[in-house]
Amino acid sequence: WFRLLAERSLLLQENDMPSTSGGEKEQGGCQREVGTVHYWRWKGQHLVRYITWPTGKDYIEDASDALPALLLVHGFAASAEQWERLVYSLRQQYGDKCPPIYAVDLLGFGHSEKPGLSYTQYLWESQLVDFGIEVMKAKPMVMVSFFCVRFCVCIICF
Repeated sequence: WFRLLAERSLLLQENDMPSTSGGEKEQGGCQREVGTVHYWRWKGQHLVRYITWPTGKDYIEDASDALPALLLVHGFAASAEQWERLVYSLRQQYGDKCPPIYAVDLLGFGHSEKPGLSYTQYLWESQLVDFGIEVMKAKPMVMVSFFCVRFCVCIICF
């Protein structure tokens, strides 16, 4: 089912249509920044959904004061959308100097494929390394992850 859903979303995206299963989302509650949905085939086979938010118009990647790209990784029972409120706040704070922001659905979560694999930290680590190299083009980044263990936020710089 989830593979079909991801393939449907990919086809809609290729036809310039809203690629989420529910179409355009209603915005309620806290302010959110809705990004652009993309799909990537990890290892040439597993569909992985990710969301991007563009840089601010004055962001210069090679500038000495440029912030590194952000890679946002959800925790258990979550997906890339969990970061929309944070992205809204970051884009308000950094405005035109905001760095590129990426949020990825790990295999088995969100709109990414749910293959019959053993879901371990090694699988997800490999997925994230490949994502950083293939999708983010190995640019300097800060990876932020949210774990539901007393609301810890883990920040790793590369």
